[in-house]
Parts: sequence; C-alpha cells; structure tokens
Amino acid sequence: MDICYLGNRVAPCYALRLSGITVLLDCALDMSVLDVFRPLATVQTPAAGSGNGKESVCGSNDRTSSSGPVHVRPPLLDFFDLSSVDALLLSSASCLLALPYLLKNGQFRGKILATQPALQLGRLMMEEVATYVDAARAIMPALDDKSYLKTLPPDAQEAIRAKELQQLYSMEEVAEAVQRVELVSFGQGVDLFGLLKVTARSSNCSLGGCNWLLQTPFDKIVYLGSSSRWSTHSQELQLEDFSNADVMLISGLSCSPTSNPDVNVSRICEALAATLRMEGNVLFPVFPTGVIYDLLQHLLAYMEQHGLKHIPIYFISPVADASLAFANIYGEWVNNDRQAKLYVPEPPFGHAELIKMKRLHFFPNIHGDFNTTFRTPCVVFAGHPSLRLGDAVHFMKLWGSSRRNTVILTESEHANANAVLPFQPLEMKVLYCPIDIRLNFIQTNKLIQELKPVHVVTENDYVNVLHAVAGRRDQYLDKDLTRLTGMSSKEVVSLPLQSTYQRAMLSLELAEGLDFTECKPSVFAASLSACLMSENNQHNIIVPGSDHQWHGVSQTVKSKDEANAAATAPAAATTTLGKGEAVKMEVADGAPLINTRISGKRVWTRQPCIDLDQLRDSLAQRGLRKQKLTVSGKEQHLTLMQEQKTLATIVLRDGSTHVTNHASDTILSHIRDAILEQVKVF
Repeated sequence: MDICYLGNRVAPCYALRLSGITVLLDCALDMSVLDVFRPLATVQTPAAGSGNGKESVCGSNDRTSSSGPVHVRPPLLDFFDLSSVDALLLSSASCLLALPYLLKNGQFRGKILATQPALQLGRLMMEEVATYVDAARAIMPALDDKSYLKTLPPDAQEAIRAKELQQLYSMEEVAEAVQRVELVSFGQGVDLFGLLKVTARSSNCSLGGCNWLLQTPFDKIVYLGSSSRWSTHSQELQLEDFSNADVMLISGLSCSPTSNPDVNVSRICEALAATLRMEGNVLFPVFPTGVIYDLLQHLLAYMEQHGLKHIPIYFISPVADASLAFANIYGEWVNNDRQAKLYVPEPPFGHAELIKMKRLHFFPNIHGDFNTTFRTPCVVFAGHPSLRLGDAVHFMKLWGSSRRNTVILTESEHANANAVLPFQPLEMKVLYCPIDIRLNFIQTNKLIQELKPVHVVTENDYVNVLHAVAGRRDQYLDKDLTRLTGMSSKEVVSLPLQSTYQRAMLSLELAEGLDFTECKPSVFAASLSACLMSENNQHNIIVPGSDHQWHGVSQTVKSKDEANAAATAPAAATTTLGKGEAVKMEVADGAPLINTRISGKRVWTRQPCIDLDQLRDSLAQRGLRKQKLTVSGKEQHLTLMQEQKTLATIVLRDGSTHVTNHASDTILSHIRDAILEQVKVF
C-alpha cells in the first residue's frame, strides 16, 4: 500500500493506493495563508458616525483596504495524476473546501462521497467566501499582476508564481463542484469495483462529520480525520469497527492541543459580560457553521442568567439564514439528547424561538434592512475568521478605535496575533480563545492504546518532539505506543500491506459433492474439478457447465496439481463492456490482475507484463498506425495520433496500464481489445 501526503496540518489531504484502487482522503483548503494579505474591502463609504445608540456600520477609514485579490493554498494536486484516482472520501464540511480546484481541469472523474450535512454545510462555507470575493472584485482597483505581486512578501510572491497559492473560486465553480458529490449515511458501505469497501462513521466533530473505514477481504484501514470526544451537538464518536486496524491514518488534530474548550467558553462569557456592561460591543469573526451553533446556545443562556438578554445578537453572513435552517433540518445527525426533542416536537436547536423573540437577528450583509435594525451595544457574529474577508473587516474598522469594544477570536486556525496585525494600532481589546474540540495529543494517544492499530501514519508535525516542550507528552504522539510513521508534504510512504489471498465462495452444489480425506488429525482435504468464475472482483467456485455462468474471467480447475498451477496463471477476459459500465476482474491467490474499467472515456487495467511491440502491431491492425513512443523513467507513453490530433495516450508502468481516450468510444474499444489480446487463455 502506498500513501502520498498532499496537504498540511491545517488542510489534510492524502492519496492512498490499495488493491488496485486509488483513493483521495479529504480535500481541505489552507486559508491560514490569508494572514499575509491585506483585508478585502467590500464597501467604500465615508467615516463612521454615531449617536443615540445608533452607529453607521458602513463607515470606516480606508487604511486596511487590499490592493489586490487574496490567495489560498489548495492541496498539491498537480503533484498527483488525478486521472488515476477512483474516489474521493470527504470527512467534514471544512475538508471539501478545495473541491473546485480538484475539478478545475477536468482530469478527475472518480466518485466523490460525503454525508449530506457535510456537503450542504461545506457548500455554504464555499458560497460565503465566494460572495465576499465577488463583492470585493466589484470595487477593487484594477492592477496588473506584476504591480500586485510587489505588494506581497517574497515567499508569497514565489508561491503564487509556482501556483502553490491560487485565487479563490467563483460561485459558478462552487455550484459545479457540489453537483459531483454522491451522498452516504453513517454505516452505509459503498463498494468500489469489488476491491474495496468504504464506510463512514460519526466523528462527533461537526454535523455529518465522519471517519472512514476502508476494507478489503483481508485488510482494514482506518482514516481518522477531525474527531472529538467532547460533548457536542453531533452524533457520538463511533469507534466500534476501528479496532486492530492494519493501518490508521490520523489527521485533523487540534491546532490548540493545550487549551481546554470548556475553560475558553467560560473566559468568553466573562469577557462578553464585562464588555457589554461598559456599553461596549463584542465581535466574533467566525465560520458560518460548526462551533457557532454551540457557542450561540452558551452565550444566549449566559446573557439571560446575568441580566443581559436585552442585548441584541446579530449573525451576519450571506448564508446565515441557510446555516441556521440546516442546523434544525438535520435532526437525525445530532446527538441523542437533541434527537429526543424531535419527538416533543421541538427543533434540535433553539434558534427559531430566539429569532421570534427578537433576541437573535440574522442578515446577509451590513446593507439594507440591517442598518434600520442595528443598535448598540450588541454582539456580532460575522465572517471571515481570518479578518481578511467579509463584514468582520468593517466592524474591526468601526470599533477598533474604542477600548470599550472587544474582538474574540475563537477559530483556532486564525486565533493569533497575525489576524489583527493589519488593523494596528488597535485600541479595542483582543481575546484569543480558540474553541477547538478536535482530538488533542493526550486523547489521541489514549485512542491508539484502545484501538491497537498495527501501524499509524500521520504528518511529521504530530510526531516531531523538537516542536514540543521537553517532557510535555501533550504536544506530540507517542512513538512507543505502536509503529508510527510521520510524513512530509509530497512524501510517499510504502507499507507492506499486500494481501496473499483472495476470497472465493464455494457453491453449495459443489460442496455437497466433495469427498474429504483426513490427512492428519483435524485436517481434511478433497480433490475437485471446478470452474473459477469472477465478475466485479467477486469470485465463485462452481461446478463446470452449471447454468449460472458469469460473463468475465473464467478458469477451469481439473485437479489439485492444476489448481496450484492455476493460482499463478493469467486469465482470459471474455466480458463485453459498454460505455458507462464499471467492471474490474481478477483471479485467485497470487494471480496477475486484469482490471478493466470503462468510465466515459477512460480505461485503467492491470495485467501481466505487456509486450509493447505486439501491442503496437495489434493497434496498427485496428487502424491505429500513427504512434509516438516516449519513455519516462519506468513508464512508457504510447500516443496514438491521427494527423496532428491526439486520439489516446497509453501509459505502461509496473504491472498496470493507464489509458486516456480523447476521441470516440470506438477508439477506446480498439485499445481495450488490443490490450486483452496480450492475456493468454489456459
């Protein structure tokens, strides 16, 4: 099994190759790089005014307006052949934010699997930042790329030139990406070509957040993404199927491993009350989903207990309405206590009642109706937590010059001094209280002890004790617990996880006719004459000539000696495939694989070593005479052309063949037949 690391600590992305299947695990977006950019202004207005408890929120000075577009860091997708990926498994809303970049060039054609809440809440997060960027572009002065790059730090300039940093996507790209995702539920097994079964299990970190179990008949791999053991609104952490895994991949651990979320919530409540009693205002730069659901509940209850329920709370985001609605719609995805409210009936969250009582107000932006409703002192939840996008930028400008006001940074990726740096000098109080409910190192070490995986793979930052204080085991994963491998970005790790056997089902008719002989105590053997039939990688041993013949790979076993020889013999592919069909075929223990998949215009096949000269002759006999051969390392690239047009590209590498078809399905069929001719019939 090969694992390639394409992400980083705040934005996980792994590529895994197992049993002929290539799977991407998460596709998160690193937005921490926004710190090097200046904030985007979305309105141009005169200076702020105030009076009689009213303030114009569209007023601010202009010293922090950006001179150009912000950039973010997607996974290193150019480092990997996306056309070879069979599936993408998404673990949470925040881990699909780079999906438009994955689909941008059209190379990726695999399945994309996510739970419904993760998809919809992830869509809201993408739409929010896309809306902010579109609004900023409308008023942003036009600058050429060279002039804009000169305003950035040297390392950011180099990353943009190398395309490691890219501009944020548009609303149209978000809509196209969301349409590609297929929905799954917790506990629902999804079969990938008969070679791999993947199952989502609740991670207790967010609505619809999940970990993934990947299984072959003899191997078990666990992907542990952002998970939590704190009490949250989500379903409890499900670990019952994760014990004794061959490999456990760990990502998405807490960015604030030494801080306690409960303690930080108490600090936030105290700071909020102190600010409001001084007639000041409180700003929470937040994401539109996730922690905000629990934080709103805590703050509203605290304010009511301390005589502050008359203070208005504003939730300002282009997706505020949809976010609050989705939280109550997905009742089956919340914890048991909140699910019990559905039978009363009551919504899982109390947002709707609070809105009716006019204690909680939501608006898409700071224009229009918001200005007629807005009054101070107040509490404002607004995006973006980086303080580089959205309406939070305007409140920083509006309230930054008064010591009565407070900004509270709760999102761990952005809860640092860099977030407020462009607004200096700043008079308002800044409170860093990250509420990061993800697993910390102590919890993860205990989890490894409980689940007992054979091998743990994670990123280097989690195992590098040089970054930790001496003797502080709460700052890194313990290497003494299991075999632990740390990975750097772009690194590939190969693990000795190769199944020796394939599982086959013996038909009842054949089993009833077997005559067993006891070879030694408690060991019985029988000779048989049978037919091994395989389709979609499901293997059945049946009576020769029986009625239920399958289309696919067949191999007749006539005796014990021939059965042993058959285990290493190539097999003949006789199946007929049409466009859109997905079939992968293989034979028994130790045998070469013949995996053929037609999906649109692509075939991936793995087979015995192909004779290149015979393949070229076979293609020429089918009219594909114009051929260009290039060699790159261990790979041979055969390009089929017609005049100056490329019809298809065949890549031959160790034990596998990858075909990209740029023309018609007829060309694809010719290539398939030519490849299958290389397989001998036994």
